[in-house]
Parts: sequence; C-alpha cells; structure tokens
Amino acid sequence: MKSVTLKPLLDQDLEFSFQVYADSRAQELEQTGWPDEQKLSFLHMQFDAQHKHYSEYYPEASLDIIMLEGVPIGRLYVSRWESQIRIVDIAVLRQYRG
Repeated sequence: MKSVTLKPLLDQDLEFSFQVYADSRAQELEQTGWPDEQKLSFLHMQFDAQHKHYSEYYPEASLDIIMLEGVPIGRLYVSRWESQIRIVDIAVLRQYRG
C-alpha cells in the first residue's frame, strides 16, 4: 500500500497549492473560450481571493499538502472547532484522483 502523508503548507508551497487549484478548475475554464493568458489571470485572482478568505475566516485551520510516497499530489485544509471538524478545502491533482 502506498504511503499518504500530510505536510504543513509553507510559503514556498503556495505555487503548488495554486497549481492544484488551477487543475481543479481546468475543465470549467475550458468552456469559456478564453485565451490561456486570461484564464491564468483569472485563476490567480480567484486563488488569491480564496487564500485570503480562508486565512481570515479559518485562521486556526491546518493547511496541508497531501503527499503520496513523498510526492505532492494535493491540498487539504481542515478547521477543528470544539464541536466539529470541518474540511474547508480538499483538492487532488487529476492524475491522482480515482
């Protein structure tokens, strides 16, 4: 069985986290007909807004990179409260899904 682990998201992991976000939106954006530059600009704007929102509304959340055999494959953001555990965001690169 392959080993799946989590590692805390560090500043140097933000680009990978963006790549995971962009990958999760790829099919949706294909339907827009936008040029690649416009898609990339939109994705950066949306990712930055999402990251800011999560930081403001879930400051205690653990932000982790999902690792498979030491290779980053996704992200998992979890907020733990007294009465619940909330998955704020989970995304895995398409080639690792299923």
